[in-house]
Amino acid sequence: MQAIELTKEPTTEQIAQIREAIIEVLGEPDTLEREQAHELYSRGDYQGIKRMSAIYLGDSYIKCLGYLIGTFKPSPAMYTLIAESARAAVDRAAERAFDTKIIEDGNIDNRVMADRAATIERESKLLYLGAVVNKVTEA
Repeated sequence: MQAIELTKEPTTEQIAQIREAIIEVLGEPDTLEREQAHELYSRGDYQGIKRMSAIYLGDSYIKCLGYLIGTFKPSPAMYTLIAESARAAVDRAAERAFDTKIIEDGNIDNRVMADRAATIERESKLLYLGAVVNKVTEA
């Protein structure tokens, strides 16, 4: 295992590649509020998406975009912004897996299987995004 150079700041190109992977994991908006947040993010409306993040505190999709939009500006907290947006995207993917399992089974009482599906999705997406950040930022 190689040592990771911890003081290296990611380049603009590296951040763009990481951002693309996070958006891929996040998926498409599926509510009106998420569509609005996605539009604000796409337009680069920093204040608009930050405001939505402050209003919809429990929405992992909007939370992800709220952190992710911060990666467009230079910041000493760049890796923190990347990590928090990745975690929120993974949370949304796990929520989607849970919901999908409930719908597929047609049994809302089958929470154990849905929880298991969400956990598997969360773990696989965390590993994927961690690997992307490592690969993109390695020397």
